[in-house]
Amino acid sequence: MKEVEKVTWRNSPWTIVIGFPLLVVFALAFVVLPGSKRHHHHRRDPSASCRVNLRQIELVKKLWAEDENKTTNDVPAHADLFGADNYLKQDLSCPAGGTYTLGSVGEKPRCSVPGHSL
Repeated sequence: MKEVEKVTWRNSPWTIVIGFPLLVVFALAFVVLPGSKRHHHHRRDPSASCRVNLRQIELVKKLWAEDENKTTNDVPAHADLFGADNYLKQDLSCPAGGTYTLGSVGEKPRCSVPGHSL
């Protein structure tokens, strides 16, 4: 007499047919949905993107000062921070069209648009 193999969820072909696509859908939803909310927020509020840029400028000014043995009173030139061989490869710009003022290492960078500040 032939033995009948008990089919469980582990060795069922339906595990692959149904399980794998569900796994892919949930993984994509996990990755895409939280990111899309974040991007919509920045599109609606350009001041949020501007603040992110200002924080990056503030950070690279501090890195520049450490690397070049500068004090908090020194002011980096635009070319010291931005460019292919510098801290930021591309120039940063305010999404609302404002102009950034680097300032000294000890002061926060500023944007010319009111309300865009750290």
